[in-house]
Amino acid sequence: MSYSHFNMFERGKLGLLYSQGWSTRVIARELGRAGYTQAC
Repeated sequence: MSYSHFNMFERGKLGLLYSQGWSTRVIARELGRAGYTQAC
């Protein structure tokens, strides 16, 4: 299993979607990441 950090674009999009009330699972799917990704 490999791991990678969020890039600057993903961090910005993540913050925007989270502030709009999106769940972390939906945000992960939107970013093409695993649903268990801890982002916030």
